[in-house]
Amino acid sequence: LNLAAPIRRWRCNYVVAMKIAELELSPSKPADKLMALLNWMSQYFLLAGPALIYAARYWAPSLPRAGLIKYVNSPDRSRALKGARNAAWDITYLSEFIRTVSMGDAEKKRIVLATGDRLLAEIAPVLLRGRESEEDHPSLEITLSEWWPKNFISRFCDAYFEAIDLAENRTRWQNETEDPVDQFTEQLEKHLLDARPAG
Repeated sequence: LNLAAPIRRWRCNYVVAMKIAELELSPSKPADKLMALLNWMSQYFLLAGPALIYAARYWAPSLPRAGLIKYVNSPDRSRALKGARNAAWDITYLSEFIRTVSMGDAEKKRIVLATGDRLLAEIAPVLLRGRESEEDHPSLEITLSEWWPKNFISRFCDAYFEAIDLAENRTRWQNETEDPVDQFTEQLEKHLLDARPAG
């Protein structure tokens, strides 16, 4: 069993989960946090769709607050890292689901997500939404408009799909010395450990 690829994805998702926690500690509005995450992914890291949609649900103002990343404000700052690690496993599970669905489509197989987690079950089908509506599926923008105000989510989806187009036309991290995962891991762990959330 080769676990190298899933572990690599988990390491990337751990970085993003910590970035979400860092943004959560800022005084910015939820919409600004989500756009900041998208911009950071696009400019400095990887455009990780499952992690971005996970964050969109986490900050969604039109739904009950989702405890997808726990212990962000804990006075025991090591628990904030624990919450990010747990969230990274959830995001990795979702990304593996999407990868398996893509392979299943090519092989004409039906893939079912098995989870007892209501929030993951809610997020998973959203990951299958695209730029345009299809016969049985609304577009990502229509779906996310149930989570966010329509004027914002239209702007967000435009920026997201533009970022996807840009990412498809460039290469990044040609060698290990350019790989920023370790650097961001160290940097964001320090930020979260040093943070002093308002009581």
